[in-house]
Order: sequence, then C-alpha cells, then structure tokens
Amino acid sequence: MAHDDFTKFNSYETLGIPSTATQQEIKLARRQATLRAHPDVGGSHDEQVRINLAYEILSDPVRRQAHDAFWGRSPNGNSDRKRAPRPSASQRTRETRSHAEPKRSPPGRGDSLVRLTRRFQEQVQAAKTKVWDDLAVRIQQNERAFAHEFSSYRLNTLYMFAAAIALGLAAVVFPALWIGEFFLGMSLLSRIGGTSIAGRRFSLFASIAADIRPHAKDVANQSCEADSSLFDRHDSALTELIEFLRRPSRQADSAEQIGRRYATALFLAGYMPVLHNRGSRLLVMSAGDEVAIVLMRHGGRSPANISQVEKLVQLMDAYHSRQGYLYSPAGLSENAADLAEKHGVNCHAIDALNTWVQQILISDYGGPAGDILGAFEKFCEFASTVVPAPRSGGPHHRNARRGRRWRY
Repeated sequence: MAHDDFTKFNSYETLGIPSTATQQEIKLARRQATLRAHPDVGGSHDEQVRINLAYEILSDPVRRQAHDAFWGRSPNGNSDRKRAPRPSASQRTRETRSHAEPKRSPPGRGDSLVRLTRRFQEQVQAAKTKVWDDLAVRIQQNERAFAHEFSSYRLNTLYMFAAAIALGLAAVVFPALWIGEFFLGMSLLSRIGGTSIAGRRFSLFASIAADIRPHAKDVANQSCEADSSLFDRHDSALTELIEFLRRPSRQADSAEQIGRRYATALFLAGYMPVLHNRGSRLLVMSAGDEVAIVLMRHGGRSPANISQVEKLVQLMDAYHSRQGYLYSPAGLSENAADLAEKHGVNCHAIDALNTWVQQILISDYGGPAGDILGAFEKFCEFASTVVPAPRSGGPHHRNARRGRRWRY
C-alpha cells in the first residue's frame, strides 16, 4: 500500500471526526462508519475500503502527521508546504545507512507526555485520597482489635493469678503442688510486665481509653502513610520512562535498549505488551483489537534481506495486525523495500526510529485507556521479565529464571 494514500482524501472527514480525535475516538468512529458502509445496509465495498484506509492512516503516528500537514492540520497551521518526491527503494537504503549518528532531538515536551503525566497524577492523587478516606475505618478496626487483645491478656492474667492462689492453698495440704506453684508464679511474674501490641508495650494497668485508643490512631496513620508512599514509586518509574523516551536512540544502543524504546513508545501510544521473545527479537503489543508487531534486526552492516520482511509479514497475518515495524540499522535491500511497501511494513533505522518516537511524543495519546496505574504496573511487570540471554547453568541461569527489574 502506498504511503502517500493520505493525499487522496481527508481521513477525518471520511470517519466524521475532528483532527484532535484520540485513538479511542478513531476506533469508535471506524466501527460506526463500518456499520453505515456495510453492503447489507446500503453501503458499498469502495466506501468500506476508504474507511479502512482512513483508519490505517490515522492509526500510524508518522502517516497521521504527514496527512495533517498535507490537509492543513499541522501543529503550526501551515497547509501549503511542498512535498518532496518519494525516494526509490535503493535511495532509501542508502539514506538509512548514511545517518548513523542522529542529531539530538528536542526535549520532547509533547502533548502525549503531558496527557500521560496528568492522567497519572490524577489517578495517584485519587488513590492517595482513597487511602486517607479510609483512616477513620482503620482507626476503628485497630481500636477493636487492640482493645480485644489487651482485654484478653489482662483477663488471662487474672485467671492465672486466681489459679496461683488456689494452687498455693492446695499446696499447704499437698506439698508436691509447690512445684507447680513455682512455675505458675514465674509465668505470672513475666506477665506483670505487660504485653506488646503493634510495636508498643502496655502494662496491665493501662487504660483502654487513654492509652490503647491513641495508639490505634497512631498505627492507622502510619499505615495510611505507608500505603500512600507506595504510589511515590510509580512517580519515580514514570520519571524514568519519560526521560528514556526523550533521550534519542543511538547507533551504539543494544538490542535490549532498542526494544525498550519501541515498547515504551507503543505503551505511550496506548498499547500493552503481549509477548517478547529475546531470541528472535520479537515484540508484540496490543490495544484492544489492534496489534503492533516489532521485529528487530540489530547489528550487521548489510541491509536486511527480503526474508526478514517476509517473516514480519507472516507474523502480521498470524496476529491480524496492520502495524508492523522492522528495525534494521542498515536499511533494506531493494527487494525487501518493495515488499515492505507492498504490505505497509515500516522500516526504521536510528533516524527513522527517533522520528517515529518524536511523532508519538507530540501527539495526544497519553497511554492505554482506562486504569493507567494498573496498566503501568502491568507494563513494568512485563518489563521486569526481559533479561539477557542466560548461560547454561551457573548464577546467570538462576538469575534469568527469577527475572530482574527492567530499568530505564
């Protein structure tokens, strides 16, 4: 499919949405337009093809920006920019190889990061508020639990004291009972010192109202503070994610770093991880019924051959995906570039990867829909399972089974 199909019609008008529509709104508009265009309800095949093409264009950040610029919806409002002619496959391959060291991109204060941060902070604040709203309930639960524990301890001590008196009287008649009296007395003396409840010791003469209840309140406050501070770890991880996205990839980056860049950018675009195969350098992520597949050919000075593109196309067919990305630092061979263009495969070298990430940053995605904290936790959990290829046996193999934190 040609990459300049966006020049044929305005995709926003085809789907009936504004140019500021989010990915969720685009998906919904496509479903509604598909229902209207179905042949059974008076639609046509050509109209359905047009709707599918509009959806494909607006789902790809790079093609969407090109579409917006062509139709006068670019961020700076310019609509009369001239479009450079599309280079041939051989030119694209040479151009990819010539940009080995990318220029440093702008800081990346795009709408996507702003929106993600805002959603994140709002949900964190809501979660913290919910924790502190539960303070009164925690105090009451602690008061009941502590009072019950203290009353039981004091009552059992009184029972032991009464038993010691009775045993002492009986020992006057039966001297052998003095042995039992001795051990019972020692146990009783150890209990006179009081009992420990939630880290604080209380004597037998403590007051439930004056001593136990204030302690219950202190413990409840401490538990709320501890639960609330757990969300601060999310803030730290989010900061790492943002800094990682803003930092351009370089030719010397490892395959793991490149994979993290793809995964993090797709997460920002609303995708959740499904599969990562380090051996085959395959990454699969999904957003509802949409699937994005990334195949990385890291290293090597020669362009990727047609077999790499064929493999990605087969994976796209297997996952019913229309979003395929092939990372090849040296670009594609002539045949591979033709096949990639035919199947809508996006080939990235370092410059193209940085450009693609930058387009996501200046869009308005803001991460997966719904519970952003839950999605972020799942993303970090998935990331922590990505480890270097283990050696057979030894500590590396054992650490690989346990997994490690995937830090940026």
